[in-house]
Amino acid sequence: MADASVPIPQYFGGKNVFITGGSGFIGKVLIEKLLRSCPDPADRRQLLDDVDVIYHAAASVRFDDSLKSAILLNVRGTREVGVLAHEMRHLEVFVHVSTTYSHTDRRVIEEKTYRADTDWRRAIEVAEQSEEHVLRILTPHYIGPFPNTYTFTKRLAEDAVSDLCQGRIAGCIFRPSIVISTASDPFPGWIDNFNGPVGIFVASGKGILRSMYTNPDLESDYIPVDLVVKGLILATWAKASEKRESERLNVAVFNASNNSVQPMSNRELVKIGKRIAWEVPLDSMLWYPTGHVTSCYPDHFLRVVFYHLLPALLVDGLLKLTGHKPLLWKIQRKIYIANMALQYFIMQEWKFVNEKTRALQERLSPADVQAFGYGETRIDPYEFFRNAALGGRQYLLKEGGDIERARANSRRMYALSLAFDGLWYAAALYLLAFKLDTVAALRRALEALCAYFTRV
Repeated sequence: MADASVPIPQYFGGKNVFITGGSGFIGKVLIEKLLRSCPDPADRRQLLDDVDVIYHAAASVRFDDSLKSAILLNVRGTREVGVLAHEMRHLEVFVHVSTTYSHTDRRVIEEKTYRADTDWRRAIEVAEQSEEHVLRILTPHYIGPFPNTYTFTKRLAEDAVSDLCQGRIAGCIFRPSIVISTASDPFPGWIDNFNGPVGIFVASGKGILRSMYTNPDLESDYIPVDLVVKGLILATWAKASEKRESERLNVAVFNASNNSVQPMSNRELVKIGKRIAWEVPLDSMLWYPTGHVTSCYPDHFLRVVFYHLLPALLVDGLLKLTGHKPLLWKIQRKIYIANMALQYFIMQEWKFVNEKTRALQERLSPADVQAFGYGETRIDPYEFFRNAALGGRQYLLKEGGDIERARANSRRMYALSLAFDGLWYAAALYLLAFKLDTVAALRRALEALCAYFTRV
């Protein structure tokens, strides 16, 4: 047990920390396999003898994983780490990294545990004993109100942690919302994936994504990854510092979200994104990024057809003629499918209560506030997303730092887009006024095209 008066660096000094999920998808599968199938390797004995803190972050975050795979990775993997934790001789805290979206059947998610209707132990048995094709058929019925196997199994994993830790191990469940680029630590804008707003900015900045189907007035809940890390460290230190054993062995839950900190609507995000696209454009864009967010599906569908699909056909046709491999059609198909898969999340809004997480900062010593301060951190949205855009250019797209050249190209593309829009509207008016048969033929062609495009 730690002393609450002990600074965080001193508490972690000399500690051995075991982190699962540190090396991505292959790593988490490897760890689960080793723990389950190789009970006597030398590393395992070292873990039992030396580990003080566990951060269990390994999980499959794919929405389209089969039920069998998701349960084995996210639920059984959590169980194996929990069982291992019971055998560790010096373990002080076990922290399980979950997600605020593990309870999407509720509109308000508080910082407490919620029991699932499905027993996690039985779910593991079903996944181990059932055939893959049988589970695929039963998946919609089995996961009930949950939109995918990811959210369903992350909820079951929380139950596993609660049952394995309650009254026996000092345990924490830490639920971040959408995790995005660093705000400042170790430096602004670092990111290694296309998830969340940064991925949307990249696709829009290249002129590939020009319409999003979502409610512009919904608040977008996101949190910088460095604040998540600070929250994890604070939660660990706070749990280890509990004086009463009954409280220390009670599983604590912390939500790491943007709720009540700096809320921002999708409309505001788009406005900031357009400003950034003008000031910090990406290299070699396909079209000028104009981005449109709408909750009207017919509006979105027409924009997808005219701004996504038809340009993709044109560009891929030119690539074929010049002897290059077509690529834009596949990209647009992936974007469309991803947007459809996210509809459950981007057309609804949840409130993630985060009072306990924000209150952690109040327990810090003055010396620790600068390095580990979390709860009341204020970030300028424009500066943050501008840094995120620069980080996306550098770390994801590997683009150089010649911003002026990119700006010159962006201005040319802007002028071209204005000219094209003028021609487009003039042609549309002409067809509507004088060529009704042509309009009908175009409509039939578009219906056939969209039917082919949406076919899985």
